[in-house]
Amino acid sequence: MFYPWPAQSASEWNDKRHTANSTLRRTMDEWEEYVDTETREVFYVNTDIVKKEDAVLLIQRHYKQRYSRPIPIRWESQAYTFIKPPKVAKMERERQGWAVLRRRSNIERKVRRSEERRQRAA
Repeated sequence: MFYPWPAQSASEWNDKRHTANSTLRRTMDEWEEYVDTETREVFYVNTDIVKKEDAVLLIQRHYKQRYSRPIPIRWESQAYTFIKPPKVAKMERERQGWAVLRRRSNIERKVRRSEERRQRAA
């Protein structure tokens, strides 16, 4: 599959995520949505996979230092993506559906009005 952007290593993704240019927009379960303020690009991070990859890299680093093995220069990460994951899209649809139902409901408005009347009467 061809992507119009160059592949980035895990360290490049981490740099992009932790710089002052990237801001966390929202969190949905294990997914985090970031926006790069300079380029206005949106990218997604799976925090569970990041933790697993960090643990694997730590073990590899210790093993390779102990047994004098070369450390790989580039590590491709599965935790970062520019494409919106299906789970995030599904959660967005569910939240938007609840927001529409909440806006259309009359019960919440009636409860608020009756509470306001009680406060005014007191």
